[in-house]
Amino acid sequence: PSGDSDRSNLSILLRTERLLLGETPLAVDKTAIVLRPQEFNVSFDGSELAGRVSRVGEGPLLIDLERMVLPEGGDLLDPPGDDPLFDYNPGELPSMKVRISTLLRGETRYQDMDLVLVSGESRLDATTLEFDRDGQRFQGELAWAYQNGQAQTALLLRAQGDELGNILRVNEDEPLLEAESGRFISNLSWDGSPLGFSLLTSRGAVELSLKDGRFLDLGNSAEVLRLFGILNIETVTRRLRLDFLDLVEPGVAFDSVDAKARIADGQLVFDPELTMSGPSASFRLTGEADLINEKLKQRLEVDIPLTNNLPLASVLLGAPQVGGAIYLVEKALGTKIIKVGKTDYRIEGSFAEPQVSLIPPFSKKKD
Repeated sequence: PSGDSDRSNLSILLRTERLLLGETPLAVDKTAIVLRPQEFNVSFDGSELAGRVSRVGEGPLLIDLERMVLPEGGDLLDPPGDDPLFDYNPGELPSMKVRISTLLRGETRYQDMDLVLVSGESRLDATTLEFDRDGQRFQGELAWAYQNGQAQTALLLRAQGDELGNILRVNEDEPLLEAESGRFISNLSWDGSPLGFSLLTSRGAVELSLKDGRFLDLGNSAEVLRLFGILNIETVTRRLRLDFLDLVEPGVAFDSVDAKARIADGQLVFDPELTMSGPSASFRLTGEADLINEKLKQRLEVDIPLTNNLPLASVLLGAPQVGGAIYLVEKALGTKIIKVGKTDYRIEGSFAEPQVSLIPPFSKKKD
């Protein structure tokens, strides 16, 4: 039998091909809507969106999705696009609890995403922000606030573990590094909503730390490695023809990599430096990168211990005949007599084709 409460319920089943999420069409076959007093429930079933959205009374909006498929995102160094929520007041949104089992954005897979969003006066805060990307767990916090007619967003994101190589990829099948452990911290803010993120207009600090690993293939550039200058360190090692005995596999081995940098006005400045140490050499990189024009102005200090590498000695001394003489004396005496200390290089030019030049060892000129 039907009572008054039954007649106040409404159920709607829609057969659809696509639904619009903002301006993004998603393939959805069926949409079911159930309306009750002080309650609603909307479920979706399709190849690009499956799950449900519900709310009871004034409680938080519950978003529980099994899958969501979005188009490929932009490059890390792309100029900022249009922000549809640039001047939107996030305080008008309800508090939310969001769970997404699988989110695909192009070829990038995010899994087990959990967000707890708390609505306040003119702001929305993500007190819980967690997700997996390619086996690496990320945790963070987000604040989206509206003040004086403009929105601002701040994001703190942390990752720690042995799977950082999986997020620094050339493509789906080619991680750029392997490491026993690592840590990445990003603390950035920008004008506009969370949808308006661009590294070119962000400000804040980033930090990268890696232990006991190897860069597997630096011939194919990755944005994070370009930003931190690691590709330029690899360029120097190739130009010096370092014949590292520890490199029995392709790539560049390291004991540790540590970098801290500040970002503001499209400029990345090491604060104070990037250091990379390995069994055969240590590197110290200072300077800045112009993210907007993709230009470098950096200085690289190479510290190489005792070596019997003849090509390297010749290059560093600037005279092949001297290197040859040292080599003969070493062989005759049965001991090494050359100690290669710190050597400086100037790195300038574009990200794609940096110009690496030796700073004369007796030059007192500093950049």
